[in-house]
Amino acid sequence: MLLVKRVAKKVLKLLGLAKKPAPLCPNPEFDPLRHAERVKKWQENDSDIKFRTNYPGLTPQSILLDLGGFHGEFALFMNAKYGCECHVFEVIPELCERIQKDITNRPRISLHPFGLAGKDSTETLYLANEGSSVHSHRGNQGVPLKSS
Repeated sequence: MLLVKRVAKKVLKLLGLAKKPAPLCPNPEFDPLRHAERVKKWQENDSDIKFRTNYPGLTPQSILLDLGGFHGEFALFMNAKYGCECHVFEVIPELCERIQKDITNRPRISLHPFGLAGKDSTETLYLANEGSSVHSHRGNQGVPLKSS
């Protein structure tokens, strides 16, 4: 059955009848100037440190999962701050190489070079730096990736 679906999709694609993903609908209430002001205020107040990395309940016995590790800074910071065991999941090979270099001699940080899903699959990842996603088509290019 899976083979039939794949063949049907290829035929529809060749005929130009394949279902294309809907483009992102812009938020009509989005104000770029207001957004820029909020980002500036967030950064000036060190809000990233105060809110995104403030988990006083974490201990060296805690396990942290960093899903979509990007450059690995979050896991490195949290490991240094709380001493917790960190598992970083990242699918982009170049980013995995960078993270692997940074976690050398950090035995409580483990890198897993794959994504997590409810099943084995191949997805297209749309690259947009920290906003990369399989759900968003705002990225500059699609990269097929396998996840487990």
